[in-house]
Amino acid sequence: MDTVASVAAFAAALWLRPRSEAAAAEAMAPYGRNVDSGAYQLAAANGYFFPVAALPGLAAVAMFRGWPWRKPLHLCGPL
Repeated sequence: MDTVASVAAFAAALWLRPRSEAAAAEAMAPYGRNVDSGAYQLAAANGYFFPVAALPGLAAVAMFRGWPWRKPLHLCGPL
């Protein structure tokens, strides 16, 4: 379960980063400048999805390896 959550969040982050750049490029044609186009997508990718991908990924590795602190890390994943 942790692996699936980690892969899904990482895929969403990788999908949002080019969308941010595309929104910025689309704003250049009609306005001639870019103020904040794509900022929400970039903030969602960097501020939410990458950290959300890291925690379940680390929990999956901890569960697989049998590390002693694997249970608390696994339980913090849904937070």
